[in-house]
Amino acid sequence: MKIKKYNSFLESDMWQDRTDTEFGSIYEWFNTLKKYMLNSTINESDLKNQVNHFLGEGEWSKIDSHFTKLVQSLGNVDLDFIKDKLLDIFDEYLFVESKFVTLCTLYADVDIHVSNILRRYNGLITCKNIDNSEKLSLISHFLVGLLSSTLFIAQGPSAGARSGTFLSRTTYDEVYVTSPKWSMKNISKIKFKIEEIDKISQSALSRFLDDKQKYNLENSLELYRPGIYIGISAYYDNQIDGKELTTRFEEVMPSLLSELDYEDVIWPWKADLPNINDYDLKILLKM
Repeated sequence: MKIKKYNSFLESDMWQDRTDTEFGSIYEWFNTLKKYMLNSTINESDLKNQVNHFLGEGEWSKIDSHFTKLVQSLGNVDLDFIKDKLLDIFDEYLFVESKFVTLCTLYADVDIHVSNILRRYNGLITCKNIDNSEKLSLISHFLVGLLSSTLFIAQGPSAGARSGTFLSRTTYDEVYVTSPKWSMKNISKIKFKIEEIDKISQSALSRFLDDKQKYNLENSLELYRPGIYIGISAYYDNQIDGKELTTRFEEVMPSLLSELDYEDVIWPWKADLPNINDYDLKILLKM
């Protein structure tokens, strides 16, 4: 039995619970991971077994090690110290809509591998609880991104919609990962039997094949890093002078960074513009 599209898969017998498979399908797991991202209760032992099944034996230890270090790095930050250093600046901007400092995970989509640090870490997940549940939620977020580019073949402006997304895995062995050779660890070697391939544009197919060949767990993990986010947002009719604000941050940054084990400061791309509504400053921490 083969499945053409995501909607068809959800409605098919293949989606239903199977008594002959321990872990269900990789698409069912993908859907569960999206719920985990919302901080649903996560059983770490189950997640470990699922990762080792669908991604490959031993892959959990790499993921767990990375995110354990990430959370530990965040836990070493004295957020009150940073807020104290920024107090004078924040007091100067009483007219703005919001201003805040928070611990976060900086990330990029796993198919983005660019040298420009501003583009690479353009995603952000705020981290309020620096504990094991936060770590598991971050791992779930990471896994959803890791799987997305190779489980689905998206084309056209409506590619984000399920009805416009083709599945890469369509056979029983591919969908249920019945042996290690079908796991993500071996994805570059798998020749998927994609149905209706003639209906998929060449650009979409090429993008999928490129992502498939580039799949690398270690490289993808490096795109999730601990950080600190400093944000100021102004009302539309009362904008911020970005150049002036950058000068103020540059003055306080040496003393602020002196207490941090950091790797880089990611300044806003519009830091030198005179009239802006949002100012987003990120500090990339070491692990």
